[in-house]
Amino acid sequence: MKKATIQAVVISLLLVFGATVSAGVELAYIFGIDHSIYEVNTETSTDEAVYTIPHSIELRGIDTAPDGKIYFVTGQSGGISEEDPSSYTYLEHVKSVSPSATPGADYGDEVIVYTNETVQSVGIPSEREPIRDVAIKTTDTVGGYEVYYSVATGAGGDARIYRVDGPETATLYYTVNLADVPVLTCNGTGGYWAGYFAFDDADNLYLSTGNHHPASIFRIGGAGRDRVTGSPVEIYSQNCSIIGLCYESPDSLYFADWESSIYRLDLETLEAELVYTNESIAYWMKDVALLSGRVAAGRTLPSTMSMLGRIRTAPDLGITEIHAGDPTFRDGGREAALPLTITIKNFGISTAETFEVGITALYPGQKREIEATFSAPGKVEGLEGGKEVDIRGTLTLVHPDNKVLYGQNISIRAHADSCFGYKAMPEYCKVMESDEMNNDMAVDLKLPTAPLGGLTPLASSLTKR
Repeated sequence: MKKATIQAVVISLLLVFGATVSAGVELAYIFGIDHSIYEVNTETSTDEAVYTIPHSIELRGIDTAPDGKIYFVTGQSGGISEEDPSSYTYLEHVKSVSPSATPGADYGDEVIVYTNETVQSVGIPSEREPIRDVAIKTTDTVGGYEVYYSVATGAGGDARIYRVDGPETATLYYTVNLADVPVLTCNGTGGYWAGYFAFDDADNLYLSTGNHHPASIFRIGGAGRDRVTGSPVEIYSQNCSIIGLCYESPDSLYFADWESSIYRLDLETLEAELVYTNESIAYWMKDVALLSGRVAAGRTLPSTMSMLGRIRTAPDLGITEIHAGDPTFRDGGREAALPLTITIKNFGISTAETFEVGITALYPGQKREIEATFSAPGKVEGLEGGKEVDIRGTLTLVHPDNKVLYGQNISIRAHADSCFGYKAMPEYCKVMESDEMNNDMAVDLKLPTAPLGGLTPLASSLTKR
């Protein structure tokens, strides 16, 4: 297992901010590119990989149980469907690993706790709601607990938390209504929840907003084993992101800020203080868990804090602008071709390797977006961090029912790092980014009405959504 020395600047920052981490606490993190969980010992200033999953599998939220097990969420593409070659399976798991009873030994083999398998069509944007996080809820004072997971899409709609009942069964536990977890947006106030949550030992449920500025932590009382009776109450807010969080004691919980730091929130004063930062090697902290407990052999585990992170320098592709020109109609208005320019920026620092751009369209009377033909060479042979590139081409629109397009409102969506036409690709497609939720932009296109007496159609209009 690889070890590295944390540079002295980290220790000085800890002292300056007066961190209140208990003696012997070991911090841990995970690289987004190698999917390992690392422990960081704040006393010796060293870190060590304690568990690694295969690179082709995406590692998401984590939590730990009283018996020392680490629970985590993974996602990966499965094989092509035997019944329908145009579709493939996508597998999401809640898994666990157990610590060895021998000090210094590795964790044991993975155990699948819950499986969610969905079938996705090749070349069509996924409508799957991903499993985001896992959390442990204790049920007694002698080590009993239940496992819960969340399903969320940020601002895409109300989210849910489920209790795991078996390897393929789960019970709906709580619905997170976005209206109950508001955040400030450019257009006022809107709901947002990225799926990160935690329980304390007094039947309270905590929700953190996620990768959003500003971000909040909400507390909900009455969180029993089977249902939640309380309503969200905001207890803390800050201008930086609040991603994963974990409960430590009646007066403390910890959260990650999606950049390079971990904070402790005092549940009495509701004030947060910095307890760990790693600017020197610039990780993005994603999730936090506090390891403590006793294994079957009787060895007491050290008090350990674990966190998931992504390299801060990872690429981050986003679409900043879509510009459409005037269309040309063919086949009596049943086909429209319009020039389209898509501006893509790499908001990260590292270079994004080769990726492709795709377009989907939602036509009047249709419920699902379908892939549209975009004639530009949509492949980009690398984009340096901080740079932009314009993709110019012709978008061809044809209604699935062959209807006339004159005067129609059509929603088009551009996708950076598109995998349309590819089979069994990872969820992140070709470029693993620091943020996989900001790759697309949707605009509403108003096509001109039919020409009269050979006159040129009125100009089309484009509105961002």
